[in-house]
Amino acid sequence: AATPWRQGATTGFLEAFDVAVYLGGTDLLPTLTEMVRQPVNPATAHASYLALDRLVINDPASTLAALLEAPDSMQGREQTRGNFFARADVRDSQQRKILESYLANPALSPAELDAFAGTFPNANCMISANLLTQNRTIHRTTLVDRDRESLRVVREWLANPEFADRRATLEKLEQRLDGFVESAKQGR
Repeated sequence: AATPWRQGATTGFLEAFDVAVYLGGTDLLPTLTEMVRQPVNPATAHASYLALDRLVINDPASTLAALLEAPDSMQGREQTRGNFFARADVRDSQQRKILESYLANPALSPAELDAFAGTFPNANCMISANLLTQNRTIHRTTLVDRDRESLRVVREWLANPEFADRRATLEKLEQRLDGFVESAKQGR
């Protein structure tokens, strides 16, 4: 049952979700994912989503590992989970391993895979007013390097028989990333 403070969330209550991001860790993931999955009101669901997203940005390996270990935590919001996993940076071996485990999951729906493929590698950030944390910006050269390495890894996965059932998704990714890498070469 929803408590009144969740139903009529004040601006201060919603801004306090930044405390979860500031503290980091995965202890609050069950509460945040529940608020995203079963929103009492749209504002609380959005604040929970932003906190989850920023937790993934700040500590992708731990947060994505926790989401991987609790597949039901995003039940009904699988596309959102796909967007979170699209934040993984394959240049980091731990994140790459987590992402490969995620992609190997046969239970992923086509909609979730499409959401993942439509944003990987996701470096977009939402701007928000934060009580304790700063919004991050990523330098263009970092983005270009990340896209280039992501393309290389996607091509490895395409050649790997373990990912044969993900071929359509990976081909979509390859095409998109190839466009990004080519644009960067041309200075766009």
